[in-house]
Amino acid sequence: MAANGWSRWVARYSNGTSSSEVANTDIWQFTPIGKVNGTPKTYCDVNFAYREASATAVRPTSYQVVYKLNGGKNHASNTATYTGTLVLKNPTRSGYTFKGWYADRKFKKKVTKVSGKNVTLYAKWAKNYKITYKLNGGKNHKSNPKKASGTVKLKSPTRAGYVF
Repeated sequence: MAANGWSRWVARYSNGTSSSEVANTDIWQFTPIGKVNGTPKTYCDVNFAYREASATAVRPTSYQVVYKLNGGKNHASNTATYTGTLVLKNPTRSGYTFKGWYADRKFKKKVTKVSGKNVTLYAKWAKNYKITYKLNGGKNHKSNPKKASGTVKLKSPTRAGYVF
């Protein structure tokens, strides 16, 4: 190998026979320009320059995720292992609204994606409530909800001749 890291391979063809030798020389580069038909009458040297290299295949580090769903069903995209970054999708639970993924069971550290570590995630839920209004001939305010999953501030209903 030459001091510059390149090596040369020489193939000599003479009267239809070939021989080869390896020489450490300066850089030689070969660019094919076409195919020669027939057998050479004398000889032809073909020089190839190459630099030895090696590569190591590296398997990406895989991390584990444990989901504490608290009665819910996980989204299919939320895998149990990941490489790189995992962007979290919402699970579902009948009768509840999903309030987010958390890195702790007291629901203090909200997360939307994870990367570079094994984690346990906790699903936070809020119960959905159906609201029934007994208006006794009155009319409900249009912004009052029919369902809720947390604290709701209700607007006053109206009824002619009455004060709420």
